[in-house]
Amino acid sequence: MKTLEEISHDSFYKMDKYNQITVDFVQSAEQLFDDSPDNKAEQKEFITELNVLSYGIGLALEVFNPQLENQISDLTDLLSLIEIRIGYIESLDFKF
Repeated sequence: MKTLEEISHDSFYKMDKYNQITVDFVQSAEQLFDDSPDNKAEQKEFITELNVLSYGIGLALEVFNPQLENQISDLTDLLSLIEIRIGYIESLDFKF
């Protein structure tokens, strides 16, 4: 499984081999992974945003041309990373 940094690097430096939707998904994930919630309300919002992104990626994977193996693999890895991130954010315990 690739890391987010590897997926981001590939989608940026090999952009001619990626659909715009894949690049957009990667950029959205980067923005969500760069930040962390500071309280319970933000925690819920982060989880919702990650779930929305995950849903969008899932829909895209359903209609992607099977010949786009690299993008399918990267998006599948990205889904796994999002699940891990959701688990991490859910594990945060805010005491206020």
